[in-house]
Amino acid sequence: MHDFARELAFFREHPVTDWHEHAGIGLFPDNGDFSIVDRLMSSAAYVGIDRMVISNPVTGGTHATPEQIAAANDYVGRCVRRYPGRLFGLAYVDPVHGRYAVAELDRCVKEYGFLGAKLYNQYTMDNDIQNPVIEYTVEHDLFILMHAGHICQIPCEQPYISDSTHMAGAARKYPEAHLIMAHIGGGGDWSWQLRGLEDCPNVFCDISGSVHDTGMIEGLVRAIGAERVLFGTDGNFSSSIGKLCGAKLTEREKLTIMENPRFLRYLERGNL
Repeated sequence: MHDFARELAFFREHPVTDWHEHAGIGLFPDNGDFSIVDRLMSSAAYVGIDRMVISNPVTGGTHATPEQIAAANDYVGRCVRRYPGRLFGLAYVDPVHGRYAVAELDRCVKEYGFLGAKLYNQYTMDNDIQNPVIEYTVEHDLFILMHAGHICQIPCEQPYISDSTHMAGAARKYPEAHLIMAHIGGGGDWSWQLRGLEDCPNVFCDISGSVHDTGMIEGLVRAIGAERVLFGTDGNFSSSIGKLCGAKLTEREKLTIMENPRFLRYLERGNL
């Protein structure tokens, strides 16, 4: 029988970084209300998550205005400043805005010390419209977290969601880029998502998502190795912790996922 209590104690006793979380989803005005992020941090401390990387994307495939995007990112920036060394930010940008998207990413990096960009489902990862954003992250040694999944429903509600083929296409164009394919358990066919990633060493994957099929995390590690897997929750602590604790992995593999050494340099830069 699986000793989940022992596994949970192991999780709590070692450093854990959550690379995919949100301080809410949507647009947040500057009203001084930190109740959402305060509850998030309290819950993280309770379960044993030490640091989190957060973003505030505009979802649903819609396009927000530059002003709305800046307001969303500023909210993340204020949250990061409220919890220095524990919260780190990603700048949500929409490449439809062209040079402004890169300028907004640059602003967030310089003003708040953000670690990279958060992209959603407005365009696939390999679409050339993404190139300026990718090139900026390569030049400044940042990373991109891309909303992803292989959706099986008909009709598809996210026609431009990125799957592993789109991630691989971008990775081959920019082998120096560091790309995270979000939530292997985010829905759709996770097994299909593993195809083609073996030959793309600059594509990583986080374990978040509400799907927790038996063998999913083990299959991910077999496909790309634990050194390319990141812990993430995306709004669901219990699902991600349970998946990792219940996975038939070695303790070394679990430690690598909980505090991936290949990404520590981003955290070591600290907040501004």
